[in-house]
Amino acid sequence: MSLTRHLRCARSPVRQFFNAIIDDQAARALVREANDRAALAAWQRGGLLRVSGTIPALAGMAYDFGFRDWVQPFSLEEPPRVALHGAHCASAVGWPNALPLLADVLRLLPKTSGLTRARCYLVLAVCEQFHRAFGSIVARREDAGDNLPAQMLADPPTSLIGLLARMPDATVRDVAALLDDTRHRWPALRDQPFVPNPIFPLSAQIGGADADWVRGGVLQECKVSAVQRPVAGAHLRQLLGYLLLDTDDALGIEAVGLFLPRQGAQIAWAVPMFLHRLLSITHKSTHPPLW
Repeated sequence: MSLTRHLRCARSPVRQFFNAIIDDQAARALVREANDRAALAAWQRGGLLRVSGTIPALAGMAYDFGFRDWVQPFSLEEPPRVALHGAHCASAVGWPNALPLLADVLRLLPKTSGLTRARCYLVLAVCEQFHRAFGSIVARREDAGDNLPAQMLADPPTSLIGLLARMPDATVRDVAALLDDTRHRWPALRDQPFVPNPIFPLSAQIGGADADWVRGGVLQECKVSAVQRPVAGAHLRQLLGYLLLDTDDALGIEAVGLFLPRQGAQIAWAVPMFLHRLLSITHKSTHPPLW
């Protein structure tokens, strides 16, 4: 069970531990402050950046791949592991060309830009969907609908051109616009040390939990949310969980935060302040639990 699932499950010992140590009232205040900052950033940029008709979950995964490739380029020798594993899953259940087509996408990435590059990131996101929902994808393979993995199984693409053409246009434009804005808004991000999908010493004990990335000593979770106030208590709990899993401080995490590309915001807290704001062993609020 991953960290996120542990934190969502009301009967999980991990969830119960968090309920015992987190100060509800203080956490609510921290969520409000974070949302105020996100809403202000969105207002300053003239609103949320979102293309009508995009598929939110797919766009979020594709943006994540695009951001990582921009900061630390992928290669055929070092492919994103979740996409590679997903391609293996797809190949096993009825898309025989998944692995060679993934290799074609990785070869194409350094040679292309704009919308074609965004299409490549959507292919990586489809591979991630195979990885994350392997059982349910197999069970619903006849029901294609808007489920791109099911479409790949119902009518497997055999060429790179055909595969890229399958990616939904609105989502392609959405991802391309988000990545272009990120590159222009935060060009210095490429100059900082970057660790994608960090795994912590205690990750194996709760199902292999990994975070989005550590950048310049800041542990960040990327949330590609299309609301002006996107921060929830679960996001702060997730950040706290990763800090607790990093028992040997091997990653040198000095701050934790949320990366919000649609709002044009980065929100971060130094670790001592974050812990001080959230944790209280001696005081418990009388308010209903935030979590």
